[in-house]
Amino acid sequence: MLFDLIYALVGYTGNVIVRKENTDNAKKTSERISFQLASDFPYVNPAERRAIDRISNIGALYATVYEYSCENGLLQKSIYALAFQKALDEILDEYRELIANYEEEAINKRLKNFSLVEGELRVWERRLEDLCMLFDKMEEGKRLNGPELMKHLMQFCTSGSPDTASLCMRLLKKCTKVLLVQLQTWLYYGELQDPFEEFFLRKEPKIASEQREDSSFSLADDIVIAQENLTPLFSPTMVRDILFIGGVVKALRNSEEASSQVNWNELEVQIDSLRSLEKQPLRSLPLESNIQSVRQWASKQLMKFLFRVSWWKEFDFLRQTFLLGKGDLWSHFLQDTCDMLMVPSMSECKESVLNAFLEKSLLKTFFEVDFRYEMLSFQRVDFSSNKSELSTDLLPLSSGWNRISLSYVPQRPLHILMNSKDLEHYSRIFCILFAIAHVRFQTERCWLLLRNRFKRCNRETLVNNRNMFHLLGKCNFIVHCLEEYFQIGLIEESFGAFMKQAKGAFDFDSVLTLHQKYLESLVKHTLIFSASFIESLDNLLQVFREYCIYIQHKVAVEEEKTAAVLLLSIERIQQPIHERIVAFLQELQQYPNHPVINRLLNRIDFNNFYSVESASSIQLEENGVTCEDEVSEEE
Repeated sequence: MLFDLIYALVGYTGNVIVRKENTDNAKKTSERISFQLASDFPYVNPAERRAIDRISNIGALYATVYEYSCENGLLQKSIYALAFQKALDEILDEYRELIANYEEEAINKRLKNFSLVEGELRVWERRLEDLCMLFDKMEEGKRLNGPELMKHLMQFCTSGSPDTASLCMRLLKKCTKVLLVQLQTWLYYGELQDPFEEFFLRKEPKIASEQREDSSFSLADDIVIAQENLTPLFSPTMVRDILFIGGVVKALRNSEEASSQVNWNELEVQIDSLRSLEKQPLRSLPLESNIQSVRQWASKQLMKFLFRVSWWKEFDFLRQTFLLGKGDLWSHFLQDTCDMLMVPSMSECKESVLNAFLEKSLLKTFFEVDFRYEMLSFQRVDFSSNKSELSTDLLPLSSGWNRISLSYVPQRPLHILMNSKDLEHYSRIFCILFAIAHVRFQTERCWLLLRNRFKRCNRETLVNNRNMFHLLGKCNFIVHCLEEYFQIGLIEESFGAFMKQAKGAFDFDSVLTLHQKYLESLVKHTLIFSASFIESLDNLLQVFREYCIYIQHKVAVEEEKTAAVLLLSIERIQQPIHERIVAFLQELQQYPNHPVINRLLNRIDFNNFYSVESASSIQLEENGVTCEDEVSEEE
């Protein structure tokens, strides 16, 4: 009977210890089968029978766990389950070794005291019961995969008895080893080794329209983060770093020129440090420092072999387009649109029409449009949409030119320099700068029209229309001040400082950090998040634009006989223009610590510029022409 009991402890039953199936009534895994002494076995009192049944049931728990570790169905669902089963089998080996020792002692008649044996078996009984509880948790999940399995193991590692926690830690470590192997494959080869989609990175089908045939390399655009597979071992920052590293490695290996020059031994040393983590305790894995070290290597290689000088050309392109940098591009564009679209209505400012003018201006400026400029186009932008991260209170710049901004898709691999939020900021800044530039161009155009219109007029006509010149001079002066201090004083200076620092950077991360700081500063100082500033600027530019349109379509074509009527119209327009200028300057005074606005207010001289006494002596300094000059020429 002793040997029958020993055999039962390792799952073998016979005529003495029998197996009973409870699959119909069992609610837990540990209750599905039970071992007990045969009912017809003689010479055993009830107390002894209960003791034998209690010990033999430990064998039933072992049999349950063993069958689970040998289940072939798990192997078709998860490679983590395979590692889990192997770790489970290693634990059961220790139990089997203990029972084998009992058998040897029984053969040699040196078996320990029954109470000591029962105490040792009680420890394993608790372990096997906890493993059955783990199986129950695993079966509750809709799908048994690696992340779900590791999640359950982590829960058991932080709850229950220390002995159970230690047992689950061994199982978790085996599963973590699989995760580290997948991680090493991605970091070293840029490839995913994930047949059951259990890794926290997933491959998605590429969209054909987003691929370029002439690209010799590409970052991992088809790899995305699988949020449902994330584990607490990796923070969101670490996951993004891992995605970045694998993308860089994949791009380097796909580029024949770069692949032959990269020192892959440096990366192999970094990966070896990750392999050594398999032997360290899970609670103290220095994963973050190791991943950061590999990212630094990838950042340097990206700058050295893939970007080289292309990255600063991309920023210079943004300066010339979105930030209206120095050049003839927008001069040609504004000239063409103002010649063809006399009245800027919404119907005339369709995106297709503007894009045709833009393409024409690009050809005039650069003679040959490259791929970068082909990805540039006008679009109507709704900054109050749910997808936008900008304030929903911002008002779009009005008239037929409202919500006109640029759409741009950075060419690869430079697209990783900017995310959608960065491009949205550039679009909003462009809206403001383009509106100012458009009104400035209109005021200068009106000034030339007035010069030609009144060039041969008599003195009386010039004196009567003096207010029209002064009013246009005020508009022009304000717009020129806005352009000078925001466009030149803020954007051009900050861009120059950014490029000077960025060109001294040795890796991609440094350039990325400098660009983020530069853009944050630009967004802050251009006040695109201030709804009141945007509204006051919108009102100001709108009344200036209406005045310019009025001059172009009325004054420039009317006969002298209607001059008196036109003069009355100018007087009616003058009051709202003054009111909006004063309202705008009062809005500027709400930002006393703003470096650009302080200089702007000092230039305009708020206290004296709009006094009635000095209103008649305003000169159009930017064009070098005054109303007094017009009168003196006639004299």
